[in-house]
Amino acid sequence: MGPLTSFQLDHSDGLPVWMQLRNKIAYLIASGSYHEGDKLPTVRVLADELDVSQNTVIRAYMDLEREGY
Repeated sequence: MGPLTSFQLDHSDGLPVWMQLRNKIAYLIASGSYHEGDKLPTVRVLADELDVSQNTVIRAYMDLEREGY
């Protein structure tokens, strides 16, 4: 599907899941895997793929938006 397809969250990591997701997406943007104008997966699709709450994805997306990504 996209660069986030193979991404695995580490639930045993001390870092909250939403922050792991936010960091991964920020990395993908910075590394050029996502370009300006590319669409990220919808909240529902990404939440289903990663088996997390939609609120987790929303929080990661909101944080990225707030930081100008």
